[in-house]
Amino acid sequence: MERPFTVMEGLVAIVGNELNFPLPPGATWPGLAALPGRMAERVQLVGTYIVPGTRITPHVTPRDLESGVAYVHGLLLLLSQGLERLAVLERTVHPRSLNQTVAGAMVGTVRERLAKWLSDRYALSRKST
Repeated sequence: MERPFTVMEGLVAIVGNELNFPLPPGATWPGLAALPGRMAERVQLVGTYIVPGTRITPHVTPRDLESGVAYVHGLLLLLSQGLERLAVLERTVHPRSLNQTVAGAMVGTVRERLAKWLSDRYALSRKST
């Protein structure tokens, strides 16, 4: 769906080519135009599934849009794979500026796995320069 909406009751699933996620009551889908380019590319919206009895409203405030973008950003942090999670986190903060336990929690993993991802990621970037 190109246009934003908020789920009032029920459940909506956003369906993408590689990424699917739910919108529970109170969540706002900000619409593709509100998503920063890399987020919109990652979602690759194909369609939606709406549970029978679900109510949505097209009346969305600027704050709802902001919350919707934040929700999608958080989901991308959790639903992306390995090094892609780091790329999503890097759009907000450099992972090496955080304690590894904190950075790991931000991308839904443990410190040890994050250390491996960081090692792999920065080894790749050193090879390409």
